[in-house]
Amino acid sequence: MKYSFMSFSCPQLSLDEMISVAKRFGYDGIEPRTGRGHKHGIEPDIDVAARREIKKRMEDSGIALSCIATSCRYADPAAARKNIEETLRCVDLAADVGAPRIRVFGGKIPENVGREGAIKHVAESL
Repeated sequence: MKYSFMSFSCPQLSLDEMISVAKRFGYDGIEPRTGRGHKHGIEPDIDVAARREIKKRMEDSGIALSCIATSCRYADPAAARKNIEETLRCVDLAADVGAPRIRVFGGKIPENVGREGAIKHVAESL
């Protein structure tokens, strides 16, 4: 098991500052959250050169990118297409920067969908 922390806890920190905090407190990895304007700069719209630089900085630091923590939520069928597209962009980002996984949310269940409908929709979307 690797201990990591997510940028949601420290959105004002740059990637280098997150790496420094991880080393200082004995964490094995970090989880940058995308889509929230956090200062780390790891977002699906960054270019190939930036992705390569991030991967190299992480490898050189000895701190893992445990996952790319997305802001995608899947319980609401009305938002499905947008979330699927964003998730696919984050899958590509994760592959490019060396993160072995991504995280998504089930999300708040819409009243007109119900729990069983939301579970079915989340499973089908993923």
